[in-house]
Amino acid sequence: MEPSVTELEEKGKAAKAASRKLAFLGTEIKNKALLTIAEALIDKRDEILAANNNDYEQAKAEGMNEAMLDRLMLSPSRLKGMAKDAIIFACANPIPEIWPWEAKDAGARIVGTGRSDFPNQVNNSLVFPAIFRGVLDVQATTITDEMAIAAAQEIALFAERRGIHEENIITQFEARTEEEAIERLTDLLG
Repeated sequence: MEPSVTELEEKGKAAKAASRKLAFLGTEIKNKALLTIAEALIDKRDEILAANNNDYEQAKAEGMNEAMLDRLMLSPSRLKGMAKDAIIFACANPIPEIWPWEAKDAGARIVGTGRSDFPNQVNNSLVFPAIFRGVLDVQATTITDEMAIAAAQEIALFAERRGIHEENIITQFEARTEEEAIERLTDLLG
């Protein structure tokens, strides 16, 4: 029997609540939870792939748009089926899931990748220099979620002050910017 819309909504709400709770747990607990989820997905891999294939075949038989059927790959045809002015973060590195120029040609308005040689690099290196220096300066022994959130907020403020546009939505740290971030984070952490 197919689940009702209400059942799906309830499961979605429960999953969202669990992800919020998980986000604020310590690293060790978070890693155990994520490992458990990963193991369950691996154990059920064949079943999940078979269900995906069944969904695909059913949707295809019912005449669903080809771009929507192409849900397992970030391709130009899939992007063309997305909402106008899509935002794409293709973070696989060194080869992103889709090249930025292909995503733009297919209708994406903003494209970010994990690479520093393309605009809008989405990468953990954006936060590490400043947060590590700030932690060292205040002699903290751990990095808390609050510290990481403060670092993210500072990055957003730098981006806003510098000016944001489609090819430059994410702060790329320069020596001057990094020193400012370290000073602000040290104030926030200390």
